Amino acid sequence: MAPALEKQLQEASKVVSKAAWIHSTESTESAYARLSEYIQVLKSEDDDIAEQRDTISTVELKTEAEPEVKREEGGIVKVEDPELYVAQHLTDLLRRIDEASREDQARSPGVFSIALGDMKTVGALIDLIIIDCVYPALAPGVGLPLQKRLKDGLTRQNQMVRTGRTEILRMIVDLLVAIVASEDDLSDIIMGGQYATDIICGLIELGYDESHAGENQSNYRKKLIDFFSRIQTYNLLVYITTLMQKDSPPWFMAILTRTLAMIPVTRTDDGVKALIEMIGGLRDDEHISVEKLDRAAKILCSVPKGIEPKVYFSTVCSQLLAILDTKGQKLLVTSVIQVIMSMQKMRSRVVQDLIFSPILSSIAPPSTPIKSEKDVLVSDTDLTKAISRLSLLIRSADPETTSNLLSSLVHSLWGLMCFQKKTSRSVDLAKSLLSIYIKMGDADSIIEDLVSHLYYDGEKNWKFGDGDSGGVEIRKRGLVGTSQSDMQAGLVGIDELDMRVGLLMDLINEVEKAALRSIFLKTVRRWLARRREVEADPFIVFVDLRLLEGLLDKHKSEIIESPTEIITLVSSILDEYIESLDQKQQQNSKPLAEQLAEITKPTEDDEDADSDDEDEEKEEENTSSETVSVALSLLTAIVSESMIGTSSLSDDDQRILKSLGHSLKYIAEHGTQNVSSSAETLAILLNETDIPTARSKSNMSASQQTYQTALTNLQDPLIPVRAHGLHLLRNLIVARDPVINVSSVLNVYMNTLNDEDSFIYLNSIKGLQALTDVHGMEVIRPLIAKYTSAGKSPTLDERLRIGEAILRTIQRLGDALTGKSADIIMHAMISTVANRKLDTRLRSSALSILGMACEVNPIGIKAWVKDGIECALGVLTFEKTGDDKAPLRRAAVVLIGSLFKGVTSLAEFPKEFAKDVVRTMRYIRTSDEDALVRVQCGNVLDILGDMIADEFSSSLS
Repeated sequence: MAPALEKQLQEASKVVSKAAWIHSTESTESAYARLSEYIQVLKSEDDDIAEQRDTISTVELKTEAEPEVKREEGGIVKVEDPELYVAQHLTDLLRRIDEASREDQARSPGVFSIALGDMKTVGALIDLIIIDCVYPALAPGVGLPLQKRLKDGLTRQNQMVRTGRTEILRMIVDLLVAIVASEDDLSDIIMGGQYATDIICGLIELGYDESHAGENQSNYRKKLIDFFSRIQTYNLLVYITTLMQKDSPPWFMAILTRTLAMIPVTRTDDGVKALIEMIGGLRDDEHISVEKLDRAAKILCSVPKGIEPKVYFSTVCSQLLAILDTKGQKLLVTSVIQVIMSMQKMRSRVVQDLIFSPILSSIAPPSTPIKSEKDVLVSDTDLTKAISRLSLLIRSADPETTSNLLSSLVHSLWGLMCFQKKTSRSVDLAKSLLSIYIKMGDADSIIEDLVSHLYYDGEKNWKFGDGDSGGVEIRKRGLVGTSQSDMQAGLVGIDELDMRVGLLMDLINEVEKAALRSIFLKTVRRWLARRREVEADPFIVFVDLRLLEGLLDKHKSEIIESPTEIITLVSSILDEYIESLDQKQQQNSKPLAEQLAEITKPTEDDEDADSDDEDEEKEEENTSSETVSVALSLLTAIVSESMIGTSSLSDDDQRILKSLGHSLKYIAEHGTQNVSSSAETLAILLNETDIPTARSKSNMSASQQTYQTALTNLQDPLIPVRAHGLHLLRNLIVARDPVINVSSVLNVYMNTLNDEDSFIYLNSIKGLQALTDVHGMEVIRPLIAKYTSAGKSPTLDERLRIGEAILRTIQRLGDALTGKSADIIMHAMISTVANRKLDTRLRSSALSILGMACEVNPIGIKAWVKDGIECALGVLTFEKTGDDKAPLRRAAVVLIGSLFKGVTSLAEFPKEFAKDVVRTMRYIRTSDEDALVRVQCGNVLDILGDMIADEFSSSLS
């Protein structure tokens, strides 16, 4: 520390300590006299007087002396105005400390010139100046009550009565303001303490109190403004509100009030923020007081005099919006939102125009012609900011405000979310906002609106695009732009269908049960109505169908929890379909003469017309079938859920369901293939089981419940569930449970035989095998009838699978394959093999079944063995050409080999065929085009050779 500064600080320390001692023993007026006397002693350089420095504090200042000091030989002079004298000396001492400090700073930059212990001394000196010189010079009511300002808690006189009041105040305030302006170390001490409020009081008094009127007042007003600019906004607010006391004079309060009111305008960076923090107490308490924030809103809604309301509110609202972008200050942001909502009640138009509208227009610009020359209307950063601001606002907004804010943004948010998904960006915020609107509003109407705008990507004059900062921007749509109609026409965007429908389902997934049911029913009705409209957009119809599929897949139980409306809807759909089937039946049953009259050679135009009519008829038929398919899915879901108790059927619901059995049976017989199977199974379920109501379910037997569960599982879209249903049925069959209706279950298995999934039809084959094992001819007869049917139904694959079931049945029957059942099977198989117009695969199947019968019980089918051998030899002799005949020849060879395996001796083999068989086998083994046939013939000859050898050995022994 520099010697000069050290000397000044030592003097200050002596003055401060002596002042403290004097104040503790004397009145204020006496203290001024004694302090002035002491200062005189400190200032004297005379040796005689200097000796008094050591004794004055211990002797003279302990007396009750009067303030005026008489001149004596010791050199002490009389002080006529001790207050002015003390103020001058203390001010001079503080000035000298500041000058010495600055000199020390210049010599050692970056090092604080005043040590920590000395800072206490300087602080005490400034306190002495403020308390003993400034406060007594202030007008009554200006500044803090003195008892609050004192640090030692002592009560002192707070007003001077002498005429030097103005001079003292100017002298001290000028010095303090100058020190603050220098921004040196001493300035930091002053601005870091409570002295800022004291300087404010001095400047206001000198600038506005009439008792100080003069040419210098305007200068002090400028100094006040400059001093305010050096104080942080929050601190300034605290100082001003602290100084606003109930006893403050009106002119003083007026300055404080106006300064406070103007802070939001003059401090555009943080004026509003500081005001909310200070009034809301956000820096002192993490608890938000709504009452305090309402008070802040009231202040912000009050326009200061002389300011245009538009200018004022534009400044305030822009700051409020900026605060919403603040990161990491959740308490502040939450408070600002509360303030905005409170302001909305007081100044709704202001909030709408200056806070809400800027946000809304950044998310959904108007569709009016764009005057801007820029291609980018809303940058990606501004759009992101607007979305974030909106999501914050609606957290505290009332439902009406939320609905008003979001209603105009539905399409834009939807388009934004789709673009974000398409470009692999997060959709969380946009999705959250749409979900809120859907949940709070008329969900089914909103979803319907989104369906009709499924491919929305902006307005005619703007669209979404990739922004420069990695986000999404809103840009002008060029002359060659992608419009909604283009996409709906199928020119672009078809690949986006799954993505957009998926996003729509994500929104639907979050609504409540009642809304889900309403959305579903409305979608069904809309889908049905649009399918009947000639000019309906097929694309939208398809979208509705996809929605229905998604709803049923994810929300089946919620949708059908209250099934009455759905049952009624399904009933009407089935009735309409049956009516269309009746009309078709009537057209196909015209009189013969009328049909013959129509068989004339049409002209070329007629042919085209007929072709168009056929296409339209086919399309209409597919449409009707698709509608019925959805209806049957609904019906299945209702029955299924009622089985497990998810939905509650009333007695009326049960009655209507039962009445649908007849309609389903009719559809199963006359409907298209894609609906007849489901209709058949549902008819069985409704006609032969008791669909439980909440009252009747407890009375059902375990077998009935298992049977119903099995039938409903067969309607499930999931393969494992359907397979489980087949497994449950087979268990009931094997257990010979009386709940099984053979005819119905047989139809079920026959329907599932045609399933594309091998897991399903293989289980169906096992089920048919179990059914024939238990119920014999009751099952075999209809199976054989289906196998040999000459019509288009069943299909070839289905007949082959029936054949596999018959083969397995024969294998399990073994020695029991005799009598009438054997006759029926063998006759059917031989007839099938003999019919050369049939598909080779079916004839091969029949040969395989014959072979299995010959192997397991040749004695039981003895009457048919010769016919079987003749069929096999006929195939091997006459059907040799083409690879498609190879499987047939293989099956024929296997049949003969199976017969040799089945007989116990050669004597049981028909002797009249022995030579022909051996000769044919030997010839084919060397000449057939198919290698596998040749190998199989060799195997048959080996079997025959082994049998001959065994019998020869037996005869020798």
